[in-house]
Amino acid sequence: MEKDWVLVENKFFSEVEKIFGKIKWPEGKYISYLSIFDINPRFLEDKTFQVFYRHILGSNYVIAHEMLHFIFFSYFENQEPELSKSLDEHTIWLLSEWFNDIVLDLPEFEGIGSGMMPGYPEVKDFSKRFGIINKNGFNVQKFFETVKVKI
Repeated sequence: MEKDWVLVENKFFSEVEKIFGKIKWPEGKYISYLSIFDINPRFLEDKTFQVFYRHILGSNYVIAHEMLHFIFFSYFENQEPELSKSLDEHTIWLLSEWFNDIVLDLPEFEGIGSGMMPGYPEVKDFSKRFGIINKNGFNVQKFFETVKVKI
């Protein structure tokens, strides 16, 4: 798993910087654990997450997906504090999953962790209320501009 990630990590962090700007990653040692269970939980507090060893899109997809959660939640809490405080935990989770779906489907992420998972049906239903997101020059600010208009 680590050998595969090393091949794409520089590109991943470079592309993430284009989306988030020069925001600092939350401090901590990020650790992934290989798992025999087909779920991939992440734990924001201690920067750990699990990767199903036979994930259909591979470990790099899961690592990219979970790493995006860490930076997304940090950005959301620090740069969008009013919105963060006004939404319930479930809605914030829906936003984070939808954001990840958009990012990992961008052409820039091809070969890093790209590919579309079937996704959570609830996230697909949730995202419909916002309409189509313009993916040209996509960044986190544009995402939240869209969200704020329709949330």
